[in-house]
Formats: sequence, C-alpha cells, structure tokens
Amino acid sequence: MTLWILGIALCAVMVIVGFSKPYQRRLYPLRFEEQIVACADEFQVDPYLVAAIIKCESGFDEDARSGKGAMGLMQLMPTTADWIAEKLSMPAPDEAQLLTADTNIRLGCWYIKYLLTLYDGDITLAAASYNAGRSRVLSWLEDPAYSDDGKTLKAIPFKETEEYVKRVKNAYEQYQILYQL
Repeated sequence: MTLWILGIALCAVMVIVGFSKPYQRRLYPLRFEEQIVACADEFQVDPYLVAAIIKCESGFDEDARSGKGAMGLMQLMPTTADWIAEKLSMPAPDEAQLLTADTNIRLGCWYIKYLLTLYDGDITLAAASYNAGRSRVLSWLEDPAYSDDGKTLKAIPFKETEEYVKRVKNAYEQYQILYQL
C-alpha cells in the first residue's frame, strides 16, 4: 500500500513539475527577443510565430547550418536571402551577415509575412511553404489528392513537412502561453 501511495505522489510531483512555467520555458526558450519583436513589428507578423519558427528551425542557434545549406536562426537558404534582400532594396547579405540575428530575423520575418499574405494568413500553408518551398505547396493546392478547394490542404505528402507544421503550431501555442511579447 505504501508503494502505491508513493507511486501516486511521485506521479503528482512529475505532473506539477512538467506543467510548471520554468520547466516549460526550458523546453521553449526565448532568445533574441528584442530582434524578434522589432522585426515582427516592422513586417506586422506575430512575434510568437517568429519565435516558434526559430525554435523549430535552429533551436535559437545563431550559427546553425543545415546539410542543404540553410543558415542562421531562421535557416534561410542563401538564394532565398538574396531574393528577400532584393525585395527589401538592400544589398544581398554575405555569409557572416546571414548568420547574425539582426539580418537573419529581419529577412525571415519578411519571408513569413510574404507567405502569410500569399496564403491569406493560413499558418499551416505558410509553415509548410517555409519548410518544403512555396512552389511545392502551390502545386499541392492544385492537386485534388492533397486539396479539395485549392485553398487548404487535406494532406501534406511529405512526412517531414507534416511533422514540421505540427511542431511549429505546437511551439506557437507554447510561446503564446509562456511569454509576453
């Protein structure tokens, strides 16, 4: 009987600790808050969504690099960063600039705003495009196997992208609960 009570008490403590804000903030850290808020404000993007994408893309590692060549906090491909810089009438960033929080977050926020505008504010489609590419998502929307109406996806054919969208949406919810931006 005492082992049973001890087991219940241990489970209760684990639940309390697991749901505590300090513990949750370790799982969902927030770094570069000043840059996130400033750039999100500049491009009228939800800073919680920006934080969620950074968490999922790089885990807030400013020097992160993917095997495919994406760089920085928001894991921007250099060609995408150059295209965004052109849209912003600024010089294309070099590698060192692309790895700085200021440049990477600013370009990433513009790109998120672009994707959200393209998809009428649909976070699922914007996140899917951020991961798999805009042209792929547009082609999925035209394919009846993935979309019934050409505006929403009923299925995401790439497992990696499907999981990415779930992670971004979960992190987005967590950042809204845990922080005041």
